Amino acid sequence: DTPTPALAGTPSPADTPSPPPETPVLQDLAKANNLLIQALQSPTEANLSALSALWQDEAQTQVLNFIQSATQKYQSPLQVWYSIFGMPQITPGANADRVTVLSREFWVYEDIRGKQEVLNEYRYTMQKRGGRWVIVSYQFEPLPPTGPIQ
Repeated sequence: DTPTPALAGTPSPADTPSPPPETPVLQDLAKANNLLIQALQSPTEANLSALSALWQDEAQTQVLNFIQSATQKYQSPLQVWYSIFGMPQITPGANADRVTVLSREFWVYEDIRGKQEVLNEYRYTMQKRGGRWVIVSYQFEPLPPTGPIQ
């Protein structure tokens, strides 16, 4: 299973999101999205169960449903990567162990038939559990395809 070489200037699936996460909340969000990418590219039992470390409650149900629909929509092998535009905004919740993260993300899904590019604004609700930040719910809405918002 050799990955196809990426075109110059095209992010590869191994790329980490940019900008580099600097806070524990953003580091755990990046880890959660990397677990999602692994499960999308290889929806094995191990990869699907690994999601529960950082995707919990309503978010776990949502992300498992998303993976199921993606495996029906795309043909294997599927390559997935994403990048973040600007710095995500973190808003503290009523409790110190809960935050909302607003993140503009550009996701690319590529199978043998071609590429689908999606630019969405995500609103993640994250809660501190067991020393890490987990996603407990998320919502998103498409951003206009006019390019990244400055």
